[in-house]
Amino acid sequence: EMVERDRGEAWPFVLELVRRADGDRMLALIAAGPLEELIIAHGDRLIDRIEALTPRDPKFRCAVCGGRTTCLRM
Repeated sequence: EMVERDRGEAWPFVLELVRRADGDRMLALIAAGPLEELIIAHGDRLIDRIEALTPRDPKFRCAVCGGRTTCLRM
């Protein structure tokens, strides 16, 4: 619910979830839950941040790819 209401709080919250994720399964759950909800609700306003962070942050890139660690090598 917070993800849909307030992108100002949701963006750092989702980034922290990704940072703390301890494996593929957790990243997949974040990808299919809060990250997906954030993109649906606020993607048009966050796309620049998402595109800037994806190549620089392997765990975030993995979450954007749905939790598949094969994305870590991209």
